[in-house]
Amino acid sequence: MATRSYPLVRFEAKSNLCKRIGECLNQKLNEDQEFVAKMSRNAPYTQLLVVDRRNDPVTPLLNQWTYQAMVHELIGIKHNTVDM
Repeated sequence: MATRSYPLVRFEAKSNLCKRIGECLNQKLNEDQEFVAKMSRNAPYTQLLVVDRRNDPVTPLLNQWTYQAMVHELIGIKHNTVDM
């Protein structure tokens, strides 16, 4: 508990792996409840998110949004022409 807080474990319900990890973490925190309560005294309320990396919402936002920019990035534009 590096943050000295008792986190609320949240996970993506559609992902079986995230669900398993989240449930195991909750079980472990509940087993060691005395220790966790002692460590988390006067700590702010925190949430621990378990996310499946196969669902990456950021990557589509990193691509270009105009056709010209996408063509230039993926195919290449030289002297205002595209060689296909």
